Amino acid sequence: MTWSMLVSVLLGSGADAAPLATARATWEAVSASGCDLAAAEVDTPFEALVLRNTPYALAGHTFDRAALTAFFQSDGPYTPRGKVVLDGAALACVERLKAREAELQRTVPM
Repeated sequence: MTWSMLVSVLLGSGADAAPLATARATWEAVSASGCDLAAAEVDTPFEALVLRNTPYALAGHTFDRAALTAFFQSDGPYTPRGKVVLDGAALACVERLKAREAELQRTVPM
């Protein structure tokens, strides 16, 4: 599933997959690729924001941002359980996505 389809799901324009399922599949592909962001086509700040928060959502992290909570709850299985701490490759990839998000915020309108 492409990011444009993910945005379509978020905006309710009829794509079949739910947001968390789409974000999960993309996160798994990025993780399996060694965090190859170019291959994942992370081209907007929104994509980087959602993708970097997906491993936290999968583990039940409670988000401070209402928009993230709403996004991940729109699929149904997201259940906030508290603070989640990542480490290893997952944390390294999240840090790369944060840097990509910051870079994109300077060049791509959100």
